[in-house]
Amino acid sequence: MNELTGWLQRLTAGRDRAVVVGAAVTAAWLLLVALFWLFGPEGGPVSGLARLMTLVGVFLPVALIWPLQRREVMVRAAPGRGFSFDW
Repeated sequence: MNELTGWLQRLTAGRDRAVVVGAAVTAAWLLLVALFWLFGPEGGPVSGLARLMTLVGVFLPVALIWPLQRREVMVRAAPGRGFSFDW
């Protein structure tokens, strides 16, 4: 257990906590998608639209995680400066 703890500390040393959390959430999501793909129902999407919707369902959550993580980093970088989310 100490080896795992040391490995995790070396992996996250010098990195922003929001980036580490974003990477962990992304990895967990992709792991869950892979498990569903492996053990889920038989028969994949047949049409092009169904394949497109499958890709959107897999990658849209990942695309939403990183901008939220970026905002967290920006807010912490500018404390007390009246940072707004107008972009």
